[in-house]
Amino acid sequence: MNAAGPADTTAWRELLLHDVEQFNAQLDELPISERVMFAGADLSGFDLAGARLHSLDLSGANLSQSSVG
Repeated sequence: MNAAGPADTTAWRELLLHDVEQFNAQLDELPISERVMFAGADLSGFDLAGARLHSLDLSGANLSQSSVG
């Protein structure tokens, strides 16, 4: 998959679910100010343990029952 645009929540979510290593690699290519793809997104129940979340805008995101560690 080519890098998804920062507003393409669906593409980023699919990448996160199926290939966290590629998710992290593509995320590293985006400026921090553009890492807004999950603001307000429903990520409930996701395994986020391998994802680099420290620089993402997760304001308003639903992280209930997600694992992050």
